[in-house]
Amino acid sequence: MTYFPRSVDQKRATFLLLCSSSLTVMAGATIAPALPSIAANFAGEELLVKLLLTLPALFVALGSPFAGLLVDSWGRRPTLFLGFILYALSGTSGLYLETVNQLLVGRAFLGLSVSLIMTTSVTLVGDYFTGLKRNQFIGWQGGAMAFGGVIFLLSGGLLADLGWRMPFWVYLFSLVLLPLAYFVLPEPNKVEKPIGKNRVPFGLLWPIFLYSFLYYILFYLLPVQVPFYLKTLGEYPDSYGGFALAGMTLTASVVSVNYGKLKAKFSYSQLFAFAGLIASAGYVSIALAENFTHLIFACALAGVGTGLLLPNISAWLVNTAPAEVRGKSIGMNSSFIFLGQFTSPILLKPLMLNYNQATAFLVAGGLLAVSGILFFILNLKPEALKK
Repeated sequence: MTYFPRSVDQKRATFLLLCSSSLTVMAGATIAPALPSIAANFAGEELLVKLLLTLPALFVALGSPFAGLLVDSWGRRPTLFLGFILYALSGTSGLYLETVNQLLVGRAFLGLSVSLIMTTSVTLVGDYFTGLKRNQFIGWQGGAMAFGGVIFLLSGGLLADLGWRMPFWVYLFSLVLLPLAYFVLPEPNKVEKPIGKNRVPFGLLWPIFLYSFLYYILFYLLPVQVPFYLKTLGEYPDSYGGFALAGMTLTASVVSVNYGKLKAKFSYSQLFAFAGLIASAGYVSIALAENFTHLIFACALAGVGTGLLLPNISAWLVNTAPAEVRGKSIGMNSSFIFLGQFTSPILLKPLMLNYNQATAFLVAGGLLAVSGILFFILNLKPEALKK
């Protein structure tokens, strides 16, 4: 079935979709500043504690293809409402579970809820908006996710100073959105689609999937490692790790909000090139930081590249995927994104064991610089990512 937007109040829908999108960032950002305290509480299990931040990503990756099927067959609204409820139940499990393994189970279910929310929210963007409005909204969506990251990182950091369990209260926010979404977000109309048009065009979309996977391996180095890296620069409270990451998400928010204007002037490949080089400068600056002040400015610089790159990925996908399989396509891309997040600390662990965290940031910065140069070269080809 192909979806077409029914009459919708775009202002109210915009607000709800932006809030819903912020939940995907909140899933990890909220407890990121508390990781050192959680690790101290579960001595000798630092790797498992770090997985508390990244395990949801694995289950987003596993759940997103099924979320895409639900979105296209069951409907947008029911899938989104289920995601809100599961998000609150699983997110707050850290308030009462006792062992690291139990906490990991709760985080796994949180990942499944994020797969439902993220896939539905991005799909509805394609349903409700077209053309320039769609690109503009995708920029706002990236900005809302980044700005939400600022709020959740700051609140998580401040709550972490009160106790490692306290940040888990923030996950109840999804229950605030549930009744609002019920009244504001209509289910798009459906019509029968042509037979044989129900498969994701992998041959068309694989470059998006691959780049999403590779970039998020490098991106998630920041929320996972910055709170621990800060401890090597001096004796700072957990909330300072939240402040540093909030600096990144704040600049990302500002850049993302202006994505629509930038996309009107530049091609996808040009924007990917700019994003890769700017993010590279940020990562290298993090590696060279000598204190908290240096670190927060370096994270902010990395955020500029991130704020440009993330909406560019979403716009590239939403404007390329056929409407009749939009949910499935977005679900598959979500799998690659969150698989990259999950594997990030695992793939980068040997680098940090044999060298140190600063070296890991230098290597990541170098890879981002290479990606930026490659996209500049790609932009020289006549039809490459020009639209």
